Amino acid sequence: MSEDSLTKELINGDYTSSTLNTALGSIENKWDFIRAVNMNFYSKILFNDAAVINIMFGSAIAKDLILNSADTALIVASNENTTKNVFASKDFAKEIITNRIWLDAYRTQYDNYQRLKRQINAVGSKLKQAVYDTSGSHTLAVTGMTAYSVAAIGSGAYTYTDGVNTWTGQGAELATKAGLLTLTGNIAIVVGVKGNGGVPAGGESSIKYNSGANTILISDGGQGAPSADGIGAGSNTNGGINYMYDKDLLAPWQFTDISQIGGKSIIYSGVTPTEGGKGGSYYSEYGKGQGSYSGNDAATSGIVVFNYIAD
Repeated sequence: MSEDSLTKELINGDYTSSTLNTALGSIENKWDFIRAVNMNFYSKILFNDAAVINIMFGSAIAKDLILNSADTALIVASNENTTKNVFASKDFAKEIITNRIWLDAYRTQYDNYQRLKRQINAVGSKLKQAVYDTSGSHTLAVTGMTAYSVAAIGSGAYTYTDGVNTWTGQGAELATKAGLLTLTGNIAIVVGVKGNGGVPAGGESSIKYNSGANTILISDGGQGAPSADGIGAGSNTNGGINYMYDKDLLAPWQFTDISQIGGKSIIYSGVTPTEGGKGGSYYSEYGKGQGSYSGNDAATSGIVVFNYIAD
């Protein structure tokens, strides 16, 4: 056997997943398979055939070799049709999007990343994205969901005054999370309401399911009154925003679970226009606190970006 003959036999339908797995028990055949999926010419042939993809992913040995190959990942990620093929299957899409090797193959090269983005909500694709940036309660109905990632920011706080001093509004917390979750039903999503004159605190943003009994993620809104050091809402976990997989909130997938404390408010009063604390100490479009002077520097509501693999 060689990589050439193995590719021909797979295309001709000479293997089932079971017989392929048995064949790959031989070290010689395993090396032939590794060479085939790692070589541009043969790999594109194999991954351009949906039936062959099914056979390969149905073999435990072949699947493991594929998912652990950065070379195979780059070949598939660089081709529009192979990308469509793997994201047309819910099982394959889940395996690939939750695998750091494969996600990096798309994320680290501009053209590949645009190719991945084109799979979001595309016809036939199992990669979905729902974006909520309007404050209030929202319902997302999912069918056969198997994996998710979410980026969320609470809402910014209003300018706070104690009758003597005025402080800029504090920024809201940023949080991201990814995980496997098998679910058919409704997901309850709340986008925090920005602080106002009656309620200075910004509202938290949250993602829950099973009628609110189970929480996926909560990101805190800016506090109603500043702390002594002006720190915004929430906390830093797992390295904070420096370890966030993708700072683009609309990214197709977030890989890391982190939280980042909201931006600081300014503790003193003054007549100089001062910007409110940023959402997650980084974002100004979402989760930013109100400035202490300029009427145009208003607080901003939060956002929830929910990515998921589903039917």
